[in-house]
Amino acid sequence: MEILHPYPRWEKINLAAMSFNGQLRGSLTAAALARQIPRDQPLLCIDEAEDLAHGQHHREIFRLLRAMYRRSGNREVCGPRGTSAVSNLFCPVIIVNILGTDDALRDRIIEIQTVPRVREVERFLFREQHNTLQRLRDDLYRFACACVGQIYDTYRTFPPVAHISDRTEELWLPIFTLAKSIDEATDALGLFDEMVGLAKELGQQRTEQESFAARDTRIIAGLYFCLASKGLLGCPSVDVNAAEITTFIQDMESMNDLRIEEVSRVLRRAKIIMRRFRRRIPGNAPSNPLMHYSIDVNGVVESAKTLGVLQAS
Repeated sequence: MEILHPYPRWEKINLAAMSFNGQLRGSLTAAALARQIPRDQPLLCIDEAEDLAHGQHHREIFRLLRAMYRRSGNREVCGPRGTSAVSNLFCPVIIVNILGTDDALRDRIIEIQTVPRVREVERFLFREQHNTLQRLRDDLYRFACACVGQIYDTYRTFPPVAHISDRTEELWLPIFTLAKSIDEATDALGLFDEMVGLAKELGQQRTEQESFAARDTRIIAGLYFCLASKGLLGCPSVDVNAAEITTFIQDMESMNDLRIEEVSRVLRRAKIIMRRFRRRIPGNAPSNPLMHYSIDVNGVVESAKTLGVLQAS
């Protein structure tokens, strides 16, 4: 399962056109998704899936998507006259949006963030490329037919890959299997090594992103509890001393390397700081005037709920 962020439309069409039972969908209900996967066994491309950034929406679709990355994923549905049936949900899915996904689904996908091209892209008309795409699809189908036994055996007996976690290996195993089979069938040695390198690179990027996100959460949490300790959460906005806030967060969150500049950057990115200004404080002549923030308290509370610092009421 992959998330492409944001991906040019013609490439999504290519993937759907060249794949086995490829389906390009702009929206899909949970019931339709649960029926289509066992029936068609498609490669499913879901476009403009911005709603998937929020786990509280479309919870049934989220439950299905979270189970689709592994071969044991299934869903029990009610049948006629009180009977029930278990549907297998294992299916390659490409999710395309600009907002990402919730943490639980993000842990079950291969995430690829794309950037706009610097130079202009040659105009692409799907109707003019239909024959080319069909030939590619036919070649892929012939390769699959010729190597299906080898692919099956490779998948079942694939050895562990060094320095890759179990969850990552489970997600990448179909890709590793195909890359290894292509290397052996076409003498194009190196594709498997490239895929392993890409898996490690994306894993490192995700670790770094999560580290930064966790640090941002701790800063916002520290600000929330600082305002709570002063009884200021009921105010629409308050003015706070930047150095005082930074010191409080340092002590509470054990972030000894925290600096005022980082706190300012995080709170501005979260749209919590309404304005910055300097104010003279009695008894602090050597360092006057001191930096202050005008804080949107409602924004602090909402950010704390979103980040899981406190339970939404």
